[in-house]
Amino acid sequence: LLMPLSRDGTLDNLFTALREVAPDLQDLLDTGTPASGVVCDGRQLPVQIGQGTRSEARLLSFSLIRIDPEHCMALLQDLTEQVRREHRLRQQEAWLGAILSGVTDYALVTLDPGGGVVEWNDSIQRISGFSHEAVHGQTLALFYPPDSITPERVLDHLREADQSGCSLDEGWRAR
Repeated sequence: LLMPLSRDGTLDNLFTALREVAPDLQDLLDTGTPASGVVCDGRQLPVQIGQGTRSEARLLSFSLIRIDPEHCMALLQDLTEQVRREHRLRQQEAWLGAILSGVTDYALVTLDPGGGVVEWNDSIQRISGFSHEAVHGQTLALFYPPDSITPERVLDHLREADQSGCSLDEGWRAR
């Protein structure tokens, strides 16, 4: 986790490696902390890993404990996936909550691994205007306005559903 933060490729000093994302850590340790105990606990450090098109935002959690006046212990965790999962869960809960609290007509589509429509609920025809015959064998792209979704984006939805169990997508649709 620290290597991408090191400018010269070495990790001789933790405070040097973290200087750009947490410049006050060394001062925090040097001033006002007891001879032993927690210096900071679970401090979140947003970092950019990589450069250019390979750059990725990550969220790290950093804890520092002073063992004695000369020694410290640090714990660094990557929270990125946990934060993403929590965000998806909140989205799904909001979506399901809206359905359960009053939305009486919604379209639900089940797709095969290639993105073809396999099953759908009766609301599809009322909401989209497409008959069962028009929907059967089509891909998810049928429900989008022309040129508003690419085959790659359809595959992104399928990958998301593979990873999390479903893919929620809101926006304008073709009718």
